[in-house]
Amino acid sequence: MKKVRQILAILGLATIIFVAAPPVAAQAAWDCPTSNMCVWDSTNGTGKRCAWHDRDADWHNSPTVCSWAKNWPVRSARNNSRVNVYIFDTPHVVIGADPILTLSPGSSRSQVRFYGSWHYFY
Repeated sequence: MKKVRQILAILGLATIIFVAAPPVAAQAAWDCPTSNMCVWDSTNGTGKRCAWHDRDADWHNSPTVCSWAKNWPVRSARNNSRVNVYIFDTPHVVIGADPILTLSPGSSRSQVRFYGSWHYFY
């Protein structure tokens, strides 16, 4: 019986420690580093994020790979840079092609749905 009480006491202590542990901080909505352009797989700047500090001609291969963007749509985007960002859905811009999204400095867009491929800052 004494052994059973010891085990129950240990389990009770473990439960208290587990329940009392502080929660792990989640990434804040719209968390995008300064001078970067960011996209998320969920609305309102939440979910998985990809961030770039410079132009990227291929989100799927290099220099910065956004692993989910090829098979999952961008649902929100933020331009935390000081210049306009133009996002395209094709790997190479055709002369005269319009971007699928243009973000002015400091702007954010939510409730969007597109498959991004590359972007440039201007």
